[in-house]
Amino acid sequence: MAYTLVHFHLRSDPKPAWDWKVIMPKVSGLEMAGTAVTEAEAKAAVEFVWTAWLELLGLQPIPGRA
Repeated sequence: MAYTLVHFHLRSDPKPAWDWKVIMPKVSGLEMAGTAVTEAEAKAAVEFVWTAWLELLGLQPIPGRA
């Protein structure tokens, strides 16, 4: 089981409007080697979808997209 933690920041904050991380508890005997998707690839996919939703809702416009 993995947990996703999302942080939202005020617009006056120099950070992006949001950031997130995946918290994966360690399970003894669980081997992660040989999985089809790495943690970095999974994080990139979730970030892409999350950014698209925020843009769709008008919460975080993406420069360069019309």
